[in-house]
Amino acid sequence: MNSKTKRVLFAECKWQEKVNAEQVLKELKEKSRYVDWNIQEREEYYVIFSKNFSKRVIQEKVLCIDINEIK
Repeated sequence: MNSKTKRVLFAECKWQEKVNAEQVLKELKEKSRYVDWNIQEREEYYVIFSKNFSKRVIQEKVLCIDINEIK
């Protein structure tokens, strides 16, 4: 959370193979609603980490990072 820019980063790590990032992102966005911090003003970013993905998300403000990209 950055109080100056009102940006917040939500991330999830799935130490699994063939992760469906679309589903994880959907669940992560649902979870983010429980964070009561500048809800009306904040800019949200998302990162999903996994061993690898069966389906990635290609959207602005969303990153999918697998183990090979970390190496």
